[in-house]
Amino acid sequence: AAAAAAAAAAHRLRKEFGQAACIICVLGGTEFHAADSEALVKAIAPELDAAMGPKAKFVTGGMVGVQQTFAEHCGDGSRVWNLLPVGQSSSYARGTDINAGADLEERKAIFAEIGDIYITVEGGPGVSEEVGTAYARGVAVVPLIRTGGASSGLFNFPSEALQKPCFSTEEQWALLANADAAVDESAKAVVAMVQKLTSGLAKQIVCGTLNRDSLELPMLLSGACAGADETFGEMAIEHGHQLVHFLGPGDEEWASEKAKETQRHGFEHVLKPLIEHDKISEAFEKAGYSRVLGNQRTNDWRDKVAEMASRRNFLQVRYADAVYVVGWRLEKGKDQFTGRADVCPRETPILDVGGGTGWAC
Repeated sequence: AAAAAAAAAAHRLRKEFGQAACIICVLGGTEFHAADSEALVKAIAPELDAAMGPKAKFVTGGMVGVQQTFAEHCGDGSRVWNLLPVGQSSSYARGTDINAGADLEERKAIFAEIGDIYITVEGGPGVSEEVGTAYARGVAVVPLIRTGGASSGLFNFPSEALQKPCFSTEEQWALLANADAAVDESAKAVVAMVQKLTSGLAKQIVCGTLNRDSLELPMLLSGACAGADETFGEMAIEHGHQLVHFLGPGDEEWASEKAKETQRHGFEHVLKPLIEHDKISEAFEKAGYSRVLGNQRTNDWRDKVAEMASRRNFLQVRYADAVYVVGWRLEKGKDQFTGRADVCPRETPILDVGGGTGWAC
């Protein structure tokens, strides 16, 4: 119940921020311990503000130390929001205070639910706890490993978040870890990684901000699976077309070996908060009314469909000029989840393409 309440509060706040905005949360200790930590925060804050502009909102927890330093060096503070429990204020010189949660624990739970990206500097058990909750829901974490503390893996910081992610180069990740690297170089690496995460085609498609004139066309949008996806991708490359394979959380596991070897340059990884965006959810539910019929509309039908990677297919078709379908067809009287279980013939969708391809259609 507490987790659901935190998620609901975060959802409400995100609507106030505007769903097109990328929410970047900043976490860290209330004191600086490593030699360059304060300088890093002071370098990152203005560069991120300048690079992101109105596309981003920056959220702190209203604490002294890392968060206050970030807030007070992030441009004019107009895009900084300090999230505190009801009745409390930050006393920061910049940023807007907002309140949610009856106490610190409730505020922390909401903070862990609200962001798309979490940047961490130093930190103790509280930072690890909040990042652990956030990382478990599929968001991006950018830890300044070089600063030590939780950000270097202490206090049960999620170990997976310390591995180089898909949105970072080897050089950028090394700059986050190397304490001897120049402060400005590490700051630039953080900014480049955040820009990579937020400038993707998927974000523009979902939020309705896509400018077709900015695209190099023709462009193939696909999913990197074995069979049709990899073959279409191969042909796109051969004919000089642009290629984007959208991959949601865990989807790269199902990408074909050919796509991984020769088409990886076209991979665009889409984070869970974007995959679960209201726009995609609305389309998903609407499609469900014509695909999941009769006795197949059980309480867990959405979980069954999620296994088909059906949500990411929205990205492939929303702005498409043409949709080419290679798939299998459902037999009359077979379920739409597996195509094998017997159901009432009236429960087989009229648009009888099976699997996630059918949902794309």
